Amino acid sequence: MDGAVLARRARELLPDLPVVYASGRSSMLDAAIRVPGSVFVAKPYMPERVGRILADAVNAAARVPA
Repeated sequence: MDGAVLARRARELLPDLPVVYASGRSSMLDAAIRVPGSVFVAKPYMPERVGRILADAVNAAARVPA
């Protein structure tokens, strides 16, 4: 199972789950687009940038009404 399959299955259980992909292969971008609301981060990346992206994703999910 790759990350895209895992993300889709996880979203079936938790529709508001934040999903962030990181890959050195641009082909992963296609998979990220198929999971609504996901974010794709191309490698190499700065850890600080990924930290901001993850914080934003978690904060956005926290604002979604239950």
